[in-house]
Parts: sequence; C-alpha cells; structure tokens
Amino acid sequence: MTKRIEFPLGDPRRYVRRDHIAEDLWAVSYLNYSIFLNLLGAFEHLSHPVTLSVGNFYTHLASACDLVEEFLLRVHLLITACRGEEVPELAPDSKKEFRKKLDNWYDREYEKAYEIYHRKGHDMLVRVGPRDKILVRYFERQNQVWKAYKRFSGPIRQFRNKVVHDVQIGAVRVGKINLMPRIKEIGKYPSMTAIQEAMRNPTVFKKDFVVREEQMFSDFRTFKERLDALWEKPISDLSGLLYSDQNAILLAKYNLV
Repeated sequence: MTKRIEFPLGDPRRYVRRDHIAEDLWAVSYLNYSIFLNLLGAFEHLSHPVTLSVGNFYTHLASACDLVEEFLLRVHLLITACRGEEVPELAPDSKKEFRKKLDNWYDREYEKAYEIYHRKGHDMLVRVGPRDKILVRYFERQNQVWKAYKRFSGPIRQFRNKVVHDVQIGAVRVGKINLMPRIKEIGKYPSMTAIQEAMRNPTVFKKDFVVREEQMFSDFRTFKERLDALWEKPISDLSGLLYSDQNAILLAKYNLV
C-alpha cells in the first residue's frame, strides 16, 4: 500500500494540481484556496491574539476581500468563455472614451484622493478599470447581495490601508477592556487627536467606539455571511454548466473528455 503523505496547512504541496487542468480553471481554484488561507490567518489572530493582532486581523480580512473580487471576476470570465459570450466592458476604449472615464473619476474621486495622497506628497493612483462594472452586471439579479458585500468591504479596506500605510489606529484602554473605533466610523478617526477629542464627549464616544474583540468577532462573522451569499451564484453557474449542460468547453478545461 502506498503511504499517504500529509503536508502542513499552507504548504503549496498540499494543494496538488491534477494533470491537464486549464490555467483559468486552476487560477479560480487557487484564488478560492487563498481566500480560505486569509480567513484562517484572521481566525488565528482572533483565537490567539498578540500585541498587533488587530492590524493583522484586518489586513487578512482586507486581503481576502481583494481575492474575493478577483475570484468572482475570473469565474465570470470563465463562464462567459464557456457560453461563448462577450464581456462588453473588456472592449478597448477610444481616446475619447478613456478621457470621459478620467473626467468621471475626477468628478467623483479627486477631491478625496487629493487629501489622502497628493496633498501629502504621495503617489495617487487613478483607477478606471472595468472590474466593478463587470461584477455589478454579474450580480444584477442579486443586486442586494453585492451591495451588502460592498458596504462591508469598504471600511475593512479603509482600516487595512490605515494600518499598513499610516500611523497605527489609536487604542483606548478602559480598565482591562480595549476599545477601538467601530469599523463603519473609522474614517472619522485618522489620528490620536481625533480619538482624544471623542473621549471628551461621552455621547460620541459611546456611539463610535466598541470593545475591540466584539468588533473583530462581529466582522469575522459578517464576512463569512457575505461570502456565503456571494458564493451561491458562482456555485450555481458552474454546477449548471458542468452537470446539467455538460458544457463541452468546461469539460475540456477539467480534462473530462
């Protein structure tokens, strides 16, 4: 009998690629696995916290958000390829069309981006990519599911960016309890000065701050709920193509023909 070799969790050898699997299918699979690893990392910081666990926890959650959107985009492109459909947003822009996108970005985003980046001498990225439009259209029949995810992921990313690229978010210790700004209020507290001002106003402090562990557990639970809701569509689409339709392109990508 051949002895089965068990590799540690996270070891690339644990996740073995079957021969002759299409590259785009493999990429989707490994993105899904990478999301799981980031959730595992976040959970470890929940279960066994250390001094900087809050920042590391939200960094893992935000990285998972980045991977979620890349996963959903890749799945959508895989499905459209199997169905022989076009993705209008991926057509090249004329110079006129591209300038219009830049104008729209300037009207919507420049003032905020200027304060965060340009005014401080930092590089300012202009994002006019099609990913958001593609995913909005992909979830058009489950619009509320997508909107709920975006409402959740925005503050998580904002917190991650603050932790990674700026000064640490100030913690408030009351007795043996650690408090932090609620994630949805994080934009109001860019500095310790803002936190100290809130502490002088009991009404604001009670409304905007929460026990650190309570916020982290709440966000972890909510993230899992958002993923469960999001994953219903790609699971249904791919299962339908594979089992009901027996789509020839997808079968070939799985090396099943």
